[in-house]
Amino acid sequence: MLSQCNATRPLWHCLLDKELHMRIPVRLIPGMYDIFLGKWLDVFPPGQVLVLRNEDYALDMKKNIKAVFTFLGLDPLPEAELDRISKLPRMFEKTEKDKQLGQMLNKTRRILDKFYAPFNRNLAGRLHNDKFLWSS
Repeated sequence: MLSQCNATRPLWHCLLDKELHMRIPVRLIPGMYDIFLGKWLDVFPPGQVLVLRNEDYALDMKKNIKAVFTFLGLDPLPEAELDRISKLPRMFEKTEKDKQLGQMLNKTRRILDKFYAPFNRNLAGRLHNDKFLWSS
């Protein structure tokens, strides 16, 4: 469906098409970060955009919060407040039901890797950061 749309319209038009978005049976569009970031960078200079990986945030929430405050030119939060925030429930933690599903199938991982590869290469190049290649 996405390819058919892209045959007649720019990809980013397709990604913003709510009707198409609702018809695609899987959530592929939200992971096409480079397309969306490119549109933001058409409006804002790179120095005004901070891009963080959720994986890094999950590993070291305090470090990432500090990076956001520094980027925004805000005074740092007191360490006690950072501790409090880092202990709050996380929105995207797996539920027990999710955990029972097990790991993603290797076949599914290969399909997703292949689909997202060109977008991730562009994103890694745009951000000068190979972590966005999702190779690990």
